[in-house]
Amino acid sequence: MSVVERLKRYIEEGLVAEHTYKVGEDLSFEKGVYVVKEGVIELFTFKRKGKQVLDLLFKGDVIGFLLRNTSLTNYKARPLTPSTLFYIKEDALIKIGEKEPHLALDIFASLLSKQAYLYNVLTIVFAGDATEKIRDLMCLLERRAEEKGTYLTLRKSQIASITGLSYEHVVRKMKCIRIKNKNGRIRLW
Repeated sequence: MSVVERLKRYIEEGLVAEHTYKVGEDLSFEKGVYVVKEGVIELFTFKRKGKQVLDLLFKGDVIGFLLRNTSLTNYKARPLTPSTLFYIKEDALIKIGEKEPHLALDIFASLLSKQAYLYNVLTIVFAGDATEKIRDLMCLLERRAEEKGTYLTLRKSQIASITGLSYEHVVRKMKCIRIKNKNGRIRLW
């Protein structure tokens, strides 16, 4: 049973809150852990040069800030599709861990796998030429979409933001790249 399914039973106890967001609505962060129940969410920050996409979150992905002194004002999130998230406060996560230790471990394992994924993104951003960056990112996102059983619609501006390339450069390079999208899980526009 997935983390999402196991968390549903803690809603009635008040240990887990469920929040629903419309497309384009900004998510407000509080200290704790968020688990994506459904939808695709874009995590980003603003830099001097503009918006920088940090990650795309799918069903079952966990994002959390558990340190007491962590500031959440540096990051923003916005749903790309209608989305629902579970929110777990720090003290509620401890109670869930006492009742069901394997669930708490699975939540932390998901956070660690997210770190491994972000490491892969960093290796893509800092290695190779523009064509390789775009191709490798598309392959990585296709694998993630397939693992999560979801479909992903990407804008070229998002690809540019993640890879650190200009929008115009991405448009030119994507005309040259033939991306084989075997399962049809990624659509570009």
